[in-house]
Amino acid sequence: MSNLISPRNNGGLAPMAGSRLPAPTNRALGRIQHNAIVATARVQAQAWVGKEALFAVADLSELEGQLGALCPLAVSRLEAIANMTTLGIAQTISGFRG
Repeated sequence: MSNLISPRNNGGLAPMAGSRLPAPTNRALGRIQHNAIVATARVQAQAWVGKEALFAVADLSELEGQLGALCPLAVSRLEAIANMTTLGIAQTISGFRG
């Protein structure tokens, strides 16, 4: 990293004490920081969607098992419904771009 800039505690960049950066440099740093913030938000959004999908599939699997124990004759149908629902969840999250 340049000796003219230093990291801030909040993850941004700031000029070193006593140094002044030219306006074009400040603008370029602002664009870089903006792009980093947007990319971080996308990563966090994708992780959140993935976690929610995992919990939804786990809940679905648990319910499938419980209902299958109550009605063994429905096990194959319950499995088919759970598989179709899980596939739908997977398709939804695969299309998510944040």
